[in-house]
Amino acid sequence: MMSRLRRMTTVLLLTLASNAAASPSSIGVFFDANATDCDASVPYGSEFHIYVAAILGTDIVGGGITGARLSLRGIDPAWYPTMIANPAASVTVGGPLDEIHVGFSTCQSASPVLLFTVRCVMMPPLGPRLLRAARPFDPHWSLAPMVSICDPPIFTYIQVPGGEAILNGGNCTVGVESTTWSSVKSMFR
Repeated sequence: MMSRLRRMTTVLLLTLASNAAASPSSIGVFFDANATDCDASVPYGSEFHIYVAAILGTDIVGGGITGARLSLRGIDPAWYPTMIANPAASVTVGGPLDEIHVGFSTCQSASPVLLFTVRCVMMPPLGPRLLRAARPFDPHWSLAPMVSICDPPIFTYIQVPGGEAILNGGNCTVGVESTTWSSVKSMFR
C-alpha cells in the first residue's frame, strides 16, 4: 500500500513539475520593442508604435522560428497605420489591416522575435481598444496565429496563442517568468 502511494505521489510531482516548468510560446502585441509593455495611453494626435513579436517558450517552438502567419485585429484605419518590417526578415507580405506573413532566411532563436512594427497616429480620440494577434483570415488554414519552426526542409507550422494589448483603457499583465523545479519542490517541504 505504501509503495503504491509513493508511486502515485512521484507521478503527481513529476506531472506538476513538467507542466509548471513549461511555458508556451505565443505571438504578442506590445507597445515597446522589448515586448514587456502591453498597455498604453495615447493622446489625440500623437504618434505611437505597436510591436508584434513571437515570444519563444520552452515548448517545441522554443528552439526558434523561421516565420509567422497571423492577422492583427483592432487597428483603426483612421490611425494611418504603416507597417515596418523587421530588417532581419527576408520577406514580409500583407499589411496591418490584412493577413500578415513574415519569413526569415535563418532560424530566429533569441526571444522575443520582432515580427513587425506598426506606426500609427491617434486619430480620432479613442476610448479603450483591444488589439490582438489573431488567426489568419482564412478559417480553413488555422484557428490561431502560427509560426514555422526551425526544422528544414519542412518548416512545420505550429499554432500558438495570440496575445492582446490594451490601448487607452487600463492595465494588462505580461507573463515573462516560468516556474522552476526548485519552486515546485519548495511547495512540498
